Amino acid sequence: IERRFSARMSEIISEDGYKKAGSWENWVKHPIGTGPYQISSFKTGNRLDLVRFDGYWNKKAPAAKTKVQTKKPAGGKPRKTAAAKKSKK
Repeated sequence: IERRFSARMSEIISEDGYKKAGSWENWVKHPIGTGPYQISSFKTGNRLDLVRFDGYWNKKAPAAKTKVQTKKPAGGKPRKTAAAKKSKK
């Protein structure tokens, strides 16, 4: 799920942050961003918990915290969202 929020081909990577991480795998687990939210925790492929970043330079984020989570139905296949269904038409 965390990769849905960034594309490797479009990132600006902090050289100091990358060196501190020591590897691409560690970098992906501890990203540095500039948005209104920061990652408080995540479970790879399933859940991303975000909290408001009060140091954000623009408007304050509307929610103090939020969660993005994928859910699988009993059959094990991810559900298609209304947006995904609409985009195929």
